[in-house]
Amino acid sequence: MLYFHSSFVAADNAAMEVIMNKKVLYIISAIIYIIVLGCVTLPFSTKLIDRIEPHILGLPCLQFFIIASPVIMAIWLIIWFLLECKIEDRELEKESNSEEVAS
Repeated sequence: MLYFHSSFVAADNAAMEVIMNKKVLYIISAIIYIIVLGCVTLPFSTKLIDRIEPHILGLPCLQFFIIASPVIMAIWLIIWFLLECKIEDRELEKESNSEEVAS
């Protein structure tokens, strides 16, 4: 039973190492911004959204997406800042550990 738990922890740590990489973080950020801005600005997406009849919080769908997009981007920027700080802290720890080993 302990073996399964340790394998899950190892898999979780490996997944976090992949996610906690600056290149991956930048790629995820680019994808999020392209999707959010594309949903608001591209002509085919606005025609698709305007076909939806229900109102969200009293606003037509396109107006809601226009108002929600800066909120989504602001939340992502906060998350991005926090993740980048963690990545830089880990990089500094690795550098200091390698300097201690070299000394």
